[in-house]
Amino acid sequence: MLYKELKVLSEYEGDTFYECSQTVLDIYPQDCVVLNNPAYSCCKESHDSNTRMDVVFYVKNKKNIVFDFKGAILRLHGLMQPFIFDGCENVTVKNVIVQFTRPFTTEIEVIHSEKTCLRGRLSKNTPCEVDEEGRLIPIGENYRCEILDKAPVFLEAFLHDETHRGDGLSLVIFGKHPTPDPKLPWLAYTSHLTARFDGEDILLEGDNVPLVRDDAIVAINHETRRYSTAYFLECINVRIENFRLVDGPGMGILPFRCKNVYIDGLNMGYDQYSLGVTCNCADAIHAVSCSGDFVIRNSVIGGMLDDALNIHSNFFQYVSSDGNRIKVVNKGSVCKEYRIFAKGDSIRISKPNTVEQVGDDYKITGIERIDDTHFWFVCDKKVPAFEEGSLVENISTQPNVLIENCRFQNGNTHLRFQSRGNIVMKDCDCQLEVLLTGDTNYWYESSPCENMLIENVKFSGWLGNILVIPEFKATDAAKYYHKNLTVKDCSFELSNVLEGRNLEHLLFENNVNSKGEKMTITLTASGVIEAENAEIIRK
Repeated sequence: MLYKELKVLSEYEGDTFYECSQTVLDIYPQDCVVLNNPAYSCCKESHDSNTRMDVVFYVKNKKNIVFDFKGAILRLHGLMQPFIFDGCENVTVKNVIVQFTRPFTTEIEVIHSEKTCLRGRLSKNTPCEVDEEGRLIPIGENYRCEILDKAPVFLEAFLHDETHRGDGLSLVIFGKHPTPDPKLPWLAYTSHLTARFDGEDILLEGDNVPLVRDDAIVAINHETRRYSTAYFLECINVRIENFRLVDGPGMGILPFRCKNVYIDGLNMGYDQYSLGVTCNCADAIHAVSCSGDFVIRNSVIGGMLDDALNIHSNFFQYVSSDGNRIKVVNKGSVCKEYRIFAKGDSIRISKPNTVEQVGDDYKITGIERIDDTHFWFVCDKKVPAFEEGSLVENISTQPNVLIENCRFQNGNTHLRFQSRGNIVMKDCDCQLEVLLTGDTNYWYESSPCENMLIENVKFSGWLGNILVIPEFKATDAAKYYHKNLTVKDCSFELSNVLEGRNLEHLLFENNVNSKGEKMTITLTASGVIEAENAEIIRK
């Protein structure tokens, strides 16, 4: 390989090891590559019509490339996308500290909270303005955000101590005349707030202000998910090593349709570089339609305002058949530019809202785009007619997952698993829920977990348990969604260690409650359960 100096370039070469010789790389918007490709957006909200993206390191269709920052700080002065790798093979990013000069969450130290008013002090690192409409307007170097009246955002509480553990999550929208997106399913639970200054204090007021502790820190996210920190699109063999994310605008690490992803030493914890208790305004790691191996080792993940981890593909829905072609529609909320299915993928069809398979598996030999949401899949054989709305699942995007020697901390959400591949989580500390979900109603995230081992994991805190909550319709032929879950040699601080529904075959052995309390497992409409040292409650 060639060895070259790592700096911002318009194009990078393959078979090259780029090394950084500086201790700090200061990047400004004028240093970036300007792109307008919506496929690089990690999400698209209806109120965000902007497709412009300022990208620092952009690499397309290269093989064998290493970015070694040698411990340097990548300091970003404004909203920009640090990394995009598109169609690359054997790519490594390592030994870097990514820090934005203005975080994309706003933090308030709470002085007093009651139902109609929260009084607090803005963090010096997250300055804001307030306008006459009561809108909160985060500001900073090369940054101004005026969208907090356009759609609900997270307001999350964290303990004001050395743990910074999560202490609750709410949805809020700001301004006297907010214009929320009517498509959101949770609007009924959104608190409408106005902001104003009272001397050095800031007041958040409304009829139903989220109640938090008087000594808490609340964090409000305020950036669209158009940006992420490190985005890998259709890459093979991705490696992220010793990667410190201090602040991120959207998703943290976002691999999409990648084969073989290895993350070793991702640090999203609280340390001397932190500008607040949070470090990312959306998911820490969000993997869509990946395959092969997905490995996370030796990492500290916390401070995100949404999922710590989400690994999934997406269901499409069947419309009609025409010989060896089927028409499908993407009704989910996944970005319309995401290529969930591709030539060479195998697909499986199930009755609407179920996992009851109908027909054979089929291989896609070609895809014809009709519009933003409709496609023709050309298959390797004739496809009979099925009921309209039947689910179309990608069987090829089911990665094997290994999570080892990691700590998941200070958050209010969960680790979300949705893959038919082999999943192993072992030798970890976890303050968050392990969530087995599946959605055939709104997000249409797939797929069922079929073989999962949770071993030697220390669960702690108010979220430290396992939750199995697929959203689907059970049938006589397919009563269960997830199956073959083994939990062994783990400790739990909570007594209700596992609950959920439509789970087939749970093995729960050699686990303990760290407080010496009796453990309970509560399941509805579930199959075989083998559990020791735990009371089984069936509903």
